[in-house]
Parts: sequence; structure tokens; C-alpha cells
Amino acid sequence: MVAVGGTPGQPFLGPTPAALELPRRPSPRLLVPAASLAIAMRLSTVYPVSTPGGWHLVGTALDRMFDPHRDEPFLLATGDRVRLVASTEAGPGPIEPLELLPAEPALPALHVDEPGLLDLVVDGGRRGQAHNGMAQSGPVDAASALLANALVGNPAGTPLIESTLLGPQLTALRPLVVAAAGAGLALEIDGEPVGSRTVALRAGMRLRLGPAGGGARGYLAVAGGIASDAFLGSVSVDLRGGVGRPLRAGDVLGLAREAAPTARLSAQPVAPDTARPIRLVRGPQYTDEAAAALVSGSFQVTTGDRMGIRLGGPPVPGGELLSESPPLGALQVTPSGMPIILLADRLRMAGYAKPAIVHPADLGRCAQLRPGSTVRFAFDPVTVPSWYIEP
Repeated sequence: MVAVGGTPGQPFLGPTPAALELPRRPSPRLLVPAASLAIAMRLSTVYPVSTPGGWHLVGTALDRMFDPHRDEPFLLATGDRVRLVASTEAGPGPIEPLELLPAEPALPALHVDEPGLLDLVVDGGRRGQAHNGMAQSGPVDAASALLANALVGNPAGTPLIESTLLGPQLTALRPLVVAAAGAGLALEIDGEPVGSRTVALRAGMRLRLGPAGGGARGYLAVAGGIASDAFLGSVSVDLRGGVGRPLRAGDVLGLAREAAPTARLSAQPVAPDTARPIRLVRGPQYTDEAAAALVSGSFQVTTGDRMGIRLGGPPVPGGELLSESPPLGALQVTPSGMPIILLADRLRMAGYAKPAIVHPADLGRCAQLRPGSTVRFAFDPVTVPSWYIEP
């Protein structure tokens, strides 16, 4: 029977026979192929999309559990009964990403001359879909996205561009009002740096989000927002879910709406505070031993993406448990002792201990961590606000 969903449309089936019970791998694989049938503990599952995972692979499913092109994207729902049968047929091919950007926007605004390393259109995130395994998505550094939108007079959650490490080069196709924020990237207009402030553009002016050296991500907002189609209530790209795609050379981005001139605003740049520890609060599997290990020394960022930040350093007591939904900013620890900070595109089900959660006010700092960055932690005595834990 389907107990719950993990990634988009991922069924967790149980219970499996006791003879098939296996612990998870000590450390999750960086990528499990889509359609993989896997077992761990007393459950079995099918990975609908390619994603990290620590289960044991035993086969391949022939039916797509999730397809964003279908009227009903999810093949199974909680409570459905499933029977597995053997077959020698080939599994399904990869999912073709669902296109969200209009092919011919009604209000052409920006031409993508050259994309950055990873440029995504995001809004406030895909809410209310955790039971279907959909990632929250939206901006990884929500505070910087909020600031960029505020500088051009947009409401919170208006679609804008998130770029990682190296941003795009764009040409304005009409008069526009733009602004950028985020420690990782800085806005240039016709080759001149402009900082975090409201800028009025004429058609033909060129924009560039270049590396600023202080972080990993930056946000470019346009008054009126970026035009994009919604999937399950959000225009945010979900790369592992096959929803949307990064910007490509030749894309034409449109305005979501005409925008009246906005007041000229500016924001004081915030210098990266690498000396201050990232604050933690107690997580669902808090132990004094894990807390002591987390504050005992420094950690280094080994890899990171929109799903999470992997850290190397002193081993932290952790381990596996029955899969449960992790909150934003959860610091989970695999049986190998490796901590992972979970971000906006985290899996909706995770089976590792979470002794701590990053304080909401420090999540933006985590979003700006680059490989090689040094991280220290300190526990904060305050209680996490009730609005922080997602229902």
C-alpha cells in the first residue's frame, strides 16, 4: 500500500517481507536513476525522477510514477494498493521537461544573449504539494529575492531570475525597471556596476550578473515580473521534477504585466560575515552528543546545490530512521557522520537523523555558501517560530 510520497509521485510502499529488510546505505548516492525500484528497512519505493538516494536498487519500474505532461501528473496516491510483478521489458525513458516560459511573450522584455551557469525563473515556491512529493522550489535565498523584488516595487513572490555563481548577459527589449540583490552576484549595466538599487533601462541596454565573490547566488527582478506558466500553483523551476528548465541563449523573457514607474530605491550591501557561526536550533532527533560535535570545530562545504549543502569535518552522531518530512533548513546526518543542510529543493521524505535545524534568519547565509567555504555552528536558545515549520 502507498503510505506517503517522497519525490514527485514517489510511492513509499509497505510493509515488505521481513526477509527483504535492509538498512539504508551509510551515505546516499549522489544520483539514483529514474524509475529505479529500491528497498530499505521495511519499505520499497520507485524513484520517479533522478535524485539522490540511499536505498538499495533491485529493479526498474515500467510505468512512469510522475509525468508533468499528463492531466493527472501522479500515477499513484496515498492509500492505493500496488502489486509488483516481474517483467523483462525495458523501462521508460527520461521525462521531457515541461516548458513553462511562453514561446512568444506578449510583452517581450529581455533577450538572453548568454546564459550563466544556472539561471532559473522562480517565484515564492510550490506550496501545498508536499503530499505529492513536489519540492518546495522557489528562491534558495528568500531574503535576497524579496529585496530584489522590493527594489522594483513588486510584491513578494513575483517571478524573478535566480542565478548561481555566474549570471546571464541580457539585452533590454523595451524600457524596463530592474534591480538585483544577493551576495553572490553583482549587476552591471552596459559594463558599469550599479549595486543593489533601482535602475531604469532603455531598449538596447545590456545587463550582466557577474560574480561578486561574496557568495553563490544573486537575483534579478524586473518591475512587473517575468512571464511564465504555472504548474501546480507556481512558476518556479523544479529541475529534478522535470518542471521548467534553465535559461538558454536566444530565450526572450516577457513581462508578466505592465508596471508603472517605481520610486528609486537602494539597499546597503551586506558584507559576508564568515566569522559569525551559523545559528542552529534543536531538531527532531536532537541529542547532546550530536550538538557537541556540531559546535566542536569547523566544517567545509564539499558540494552544494539547491537541494542541500554537504559538509566535511568532525563526524557527527546521526543515523537512519523511518522516513519523515524534513523542514526547511534541517541539518540531517547520515550514518557516516556527514552533515547535510537541506534547502528549498530538498526531498519531501528523508530517513536520516536531524539533530538540528538552521535558524530561519541564517538560511540565506547557507544559500550563499560555496564549495570550500568554512562553516561553524552555534546553538541559539530561541524557539523556532511556529510559521517556520511547514504543515
